Amino acid sequence: MRVHSLALGVALVFWLGPLAHAQERATVGPVTTALPLWLAAREGRVHVAGRSKGSHDSAHLAITNAGADPVVVDVNASFLAPVHIRTAVQPLGLGLIDEEKKGTTEVLIEAHGTRAIDVLTVCMDQAAHSPDGTIEFCLAPCEAPTPVANVLKNWRAHPELDQGSIQSKVWEVAPPHLGAPPPPRPSEPCDLPAATKQVAVAAGVVFALGQDGVLREARAGEAWSPVAASVVDVVADAEGAVAVLARTRLDAEPGVARSTGETWCVARRDATRGRWTDVLETARGGRLLWAGRGAALLEQGDAVCLHTRERVTRVAGAGAFVLEHEHGAVVLAPGEDPKTTRVVRLERKAGEWQLGEGEKLAVDVRAAAATGGKLYLATADARLLDATPGDAPRELRVPWDLEANAPPHLPARACRSVRASGASLVVDTEGGGVLRVPGDGPAPVEPAADDARFASDPAGLVYSWSGDQLCQLDAHSGRWVRVKFIRYRDEGVTLSFESR
Repeated sequence: MRVHSLALGVALVFWLGPLAHAQERATVGPVTTALPLWLAAREGRVHVAGRSKGSHDSAHLAITNAGADPVVVDVNASFLAPVHIRTAVQPLGLGLIDEEKKGTTEVLIEAHGTRAIDVLTVCMDQAAHSPDGTIEFCLAPCEAPTPVANVLKNWRAHPELDQGSIQSKVWEVAPPHLGAPPPPRPSEPCDLPAATKQVAVAAGVVFALGQDGVLREARAGEAWSPVAASVVDVVADAEGAVAVLARTRLDAEPGVARSTGETWCVARRDATRGRWTDVLETARGGRLLWAGRGAALLEQGDAVCLHTRERVTRVAGAGAFVLEHEHGAVVLAPGEDPKTTRVVRLERKAGEWQLGEGEKLAVDVRAAAATGGKLYLATADARLLDATPGDAPRELRVPWDLEANAPPHLPARACRSVRASGASLVVDTEGGGVLRVPGDGPAPVEPAADDARFASDPAGLVYSWSGDQLCQLDAHSGRWVRVKFIRYRDEGVTLSFESR
């Protein structure tokens, strides 16, 4: 399942039909009467993800309330438009919510909550191809064309009418060629979304978390798409997924689910398939440090705690480093004695997450990285150590000891920090960075911006970001290359769609 975005502007408005009948406006503050779904989305009150369930007669919607007040929306007479198509595909007019209570078209979404519903739909273009579950859709920013909208509204008033008769009437009155591919939309390059506070990268997909709690995703050269709201933290893992800490539950199936009030959750998103794959509820928030299948490490108050579905276990005090390592994680926490570090392994054995015995190291750790089965530590006194568990810590001369046949007695550089990306290792030194790629030996790296923060793709790419600019490290030249995305030039609301 993949989530994208589409800003439908002037060119698509011509394709979708006139907006003369769409001038009503939403009220400010709590909503007590239902807003048309298309209008609530256009106003930015809700984010909508929608997909066909495999044909033209039903669709699945996930509606997220982006505001701090409850909102009621009416799905009737809105419609899902096909996008990224080369042949005509049927748009889907929204009729009734597919529940036992016939005739229902309104749904309440709590503040920052999400509701997942199935809706009975009609095909709006008989001559076009029926969607097969692989077609990408977005919610159109206007009501269905007037003749079709009138039929759908009559269905709402008379829910006892057979869906087949409603479909036949729509085909009689629908304007032609509604399912034709829309004209191309002009775009321009852009950087990270405004007010980005965190970046994570997995499987080539960049995730940007804004100050507003909205998580957006995009690949290089594509437009940004919102995929979740009420998110507090985001981290990438080694399995091509990102994990988020959110105030709203995000279900693995059918995509996104109900609001849970004050309950928090950690959810993992498969970056390749665009699907929430694992959900773990927690009664408290905090800072997300790591997440695996059915487990998460959260810094909560003065402790780092392991959360599983069975229990919550205190692992270490606050201020710990957590690293992906083989089939689990390594926690490096300040020791009880000054200038010492406690190392705890977390591994999954026989289907359960287990904590190993803590190992004490007589070093004050500034940064850490794990790759190739080894653990590297950058210390407060500017040394780089190989501290792989089971072996005695060994000091490495940067950059000489990072290659196989290092000449002896050469001076080392002071190590400021270290990070890993896949099998590669990046070491920041006082004299510039050093990148070690397996088989290639160490190579110099251009210094990043002074205020840069870093993100690593488990596939082996290293990123730095400062302000709204994201850069990727070119392993061949050692230079930081700016990553660009696109923004559509026409005005319009950014809406999301979801497809299998």
